[in-house]
Amino acid sequence: MAVLSLVPWVLLWKGAAPAAEMARQYYETGKIYNLGFVLYASSCISVYFVIPEALMTRRWGHYLAYPRKNPLLFSGLVIVVLVIAVFFPAQQTNNKYFDWPYLGYVDQGLTLIGISGLVKQLLYAALMLLLLMRFITPELSLGSWVLLINLLMLGKAQLSWDKYSLPTVLILWYLTLFNAYWPLQKKTED
Repeated sequence: MAVLSLVPWVLLWKGAAPAAEMARQYYETGKIYNLGFVLYASSCISVYFVIPEALMTRRWGHYLAYPRKNPLLFSGLVIVVLVIAVFFPAQQTNNKYFDWPYLGYVDQGLTLIGISGLVKQLLYAALMLLLLMRFITPELSLGSWVLLINLLMLGKAQLSWDKYSLPTVLILWYLTLFNAYWPLQKKTED
């Protein structure tokens, strides 16, 4: 249904936006899909949701037991995350229109404390792995699907920003609250 709201937009401008604005922002010269943006978005969601949730609920056991409970899945996730971090690093779009050097606040904070280069990419990879361990299990939940669909969409973004991940973070917090007070299934301990 939401996709249908784009039809008048495309008909009006014969594209995603007025041609002059598309040219001014160098949209046509950008990457078709950017896995580095997926890596950064995953890191942001870990920083703004996964880590605070783990600190508040004290559910570290899930992360410690994950490799033992899901060894093949864990191995696959590690390989995918490392490939993305090494071959498709998170780097901001940089052109004449957009020249801010940071991906967002998380990136700026890491740069300010001196973390850069491969170390920063490996930190993003660790945060992405933490996120995937939280949401990718043999039994995918609604939160898992929300996360996966949004991450796939964020790879298509023209720029990477923390704020692009915030709607996903909000939905995940809402689903966590909903499940805490109105669970749809019986709770089981890890």
